Amino acid sequence: TYPARRRSQPRDRSRHGGDRRRKLDCTAGGIDSHVHFICPQLVETALAAGLTTLLGGGTGPATGTNATTCTPGAWYMQRMLQAAEGLPINLGFLGKGNSSLPEALEEQIKAGACG
Repeated sequence: TYPARRRSQPRDRSRHGGDRRRKLDCTAGGIDSHVHFICPQLVETALAAGLTTLLGGGTGPATGTNATTCTPGAWYMQRMLQAAEGLPINLGFLGKGNSSLPEALEEQIKAGACG
């Protein structure tokens, strides 16, 4: 058994600014794990719905009608990461993992794939 914790003095909150009524910007932590990234406007819609994280893939708006949830190859992965710079949401891009050799999969991870 563990000994009970004892507090002989009240906690000192002055190191945290003293006032516990600080401004806090809270957003619901919704996650969408099946996103077809076909246009940047998806972010605005996701935020309005209370989402903070989007996971999925795509090849960008040039081939946006090819709805996919994976990003094929390092070049496309870098373009997707480049396009996502500055967007006010958490993004994760899934790589296309179709290979019998580990090198192709390692290339996707090194390029920035989260899965």
